[in-house]
Amino acid sequence: MSAPAGAAQTLLARGLSALIALVLASIVWPQLSALAGLVGLLLLVPALVTAGSRTRIVAILITAIGLACAVAAAMLGELPSLSHTGKLNQDLIAMLAGGAFVGLTLRSRGGTAEVAPESQLSGIPAVFRTGLVIHLLGSVLNMVTLGLVGDRLSAQTRLDVRDAGLLARSYSIAALWSPFWTVTALIVVLVPGVNLWRLFGIGAIFAVVFLALSTWQNAASRGPAVREFRGYSLAPRQLIVPVALVVVVLGSHFLLPETPVPRLVLLASVGVTLVILWVRFGPQEAARMMSRVANRDLAASVNEVALFLAAGVMTVGASLLLSAVDFQLALPPFGPLLAWLLVLTIVVLSAVGVHPIIGISLAVSLLQPFTGDPTLLAAAITWAWAISAPTGPLSGNTIFLSQRYGLSAGVIVRQNLPYGLIGLALAAGGLAAVAAAG
Repeated sequence: MSAPAGAAQTLLARGLSALIALVLASIVWPQLSALAGLVGLLLLVPALVTAGSRTRIVAILITAIGLACAVAAAMLGELPSLSHTGKLNQDLIAMLAGGAFVGLTLRSRGGTAEVAPESQLSGIPAVFRTGLVIHLLGSVLNMVTLGLVGDRLSAQTRLDVRDAGLLARSYSIAALWSPFWTVTALIVVLVPGVNLWRLFGIGAIFAVVFLALSTWQNAASRGPAVREFRGYSLAPRQLIVPVALVVVVLGSHFLLPETPVPRLVLLASVGVTLVILWVRFGPQEAARMMSRVANRDLAASVNEVALFLAAGVMTVGASLLLSAVDFQLALPPFGPLLAWLLVLTIVVLSAVGVHPIIGISLAVSLLQPFTGDPTLLAAAITWAWAISAPTGPLSGNTIFLSQRYGLSAGVIVRQNLPYGLIGLALAAGGLAAVAAAG
């Protein structure tokens, strides 16, 4: 890495630390949210410098579109204000970056990853057990799970495209119900008034069906070789962190019902991690490990940070322009059919290289002012994210798996096409259920 890139990476990590601190402080002083958004906007420069080349090009293009929209809106009399800096996805980015702290809880005293027990299962049962473990860990630990389980599978034998497919699918389905996912933060920002209990309750039911069908298809695609698959088993102590995070988030939501869920998730991620490290390693080692993440490891999510920041700029710019020209799409009432067509559109755009957050942000901007059921729109967003993440060449997990394990992103996407078709079919039922429960 060149010296300028290294300096930009350090600046990004420390800037993200400041962003996390501001977002946490905004739980007590909500006015700090605008300042957090301004810090996030400033971080766009080091994020673009250190992002991968493909991500950089996309992020620059999206940022340029957003700025052009803002300039056009200003020429029409719609000027941006300080309040708009509070809508730049800063909560989402802080929550995403905060996941790096949670990854510390999976470290042993020597600093290496904890080793799960040897699997006693093989064949199709091992595929299902591995898929379930990925799903449950991924619902809380996010992309940390892909490296944790993927490294274990690659230690047994070279990770092939079916293993990568199992990782991407089982992980992505958690978007349907997990409050710990970045898509939840996106929903809270873009779609006010969502009933999260209805969204996640119905999403969890369909996630079980989706996980079962996609895992079965993955197992069947392995042919006779499936009998040799041993997969990944879960150590009981690895359940401590997910359970603790869920308890803290639910408890804090009960005590602070007006606080956005992404901020509570960030609070739980940092707080639970600090307590566990303090108990396990002592205060000095805990402080050292947290400091290393704050000064270096936070920059590992640079590609997602760049895209989410750029999407925030585009969303604000587009909303200003649409407000200035008083534009509104002439659409029928937003029901299950229109919601499903929205899912299909975002999935298709993702398949041709448009990151899901871009498609979602643009779609929500075009639907403003939205007068339909916000929970149905949120459900469409979660389904679009869950389906497009494994089937899009520029999604975060596709890039991660292809680069970490030397696989072709195109091959991973093609292997997951059956998953996409299953997801689109189930989405019709899931969206209808959300609408009926409203």
